[in-house]
Amino acid sequence: MNLFGTDGIRGVANTELTCEIAFRLGRAMGIYLSPGMDLCVGRDTRLSGDMLEAAIVAGVTSTGRNVLRLGVITTPGLSFLVKDLGLGGGVMISASHNPAEYNGLKVFGPDGKKIPDQTECLFSEFILAKGDDGPVPSGPSVGRVLPGEALVIRYARFLESAPKERLS
Repeated sequence: MNLFGTDGIRGVANTELTCEIAFRLGRAMGIYLSPGMDLCVGRDTRLSGDMLEAAIVAGVTSTGRNVLRLGVITTPGLSFLVKDLGLGGGVMISASHNPAEYNGLKVFGPDGKKIPDQTECLFSEFILAKGDDGPVPSGPSVGRVLPGEALVIRYARFLESAPKERLS
């Protein structure tokens, strides 16, 4: 069963899209996505974003990987920063146009693009599996949460530098 739809994992927050799913997605990212490279997480302003972000961050850092917490950012902004900063990938917490009680998790690879279908299937299998044979570092080997909110300014500067002429 693939948990991912056309644009990530979506559902009513804390009912269909639980903290356990978010935590296990964070672990899957930490284990399989560009080993050795930092990852990032961003979110929109939905109330459930903080809860899901905390679960993802815990999952990633529990594998020994560092994660940049970008805070509130647009989906294109997260995509840009993943590629521009040379990160191993990232996840955006947003349900776009869906009602407020919904939220979603969209995963990006190191190229700043949505991960391939095969990777989504791998992550789904990992999330749904009962066991977890991934790394469980302890002490100083756990990952760190790095502040990344100021990096939103980097994306804003990129937008300001874009050509101003009309294309039509």
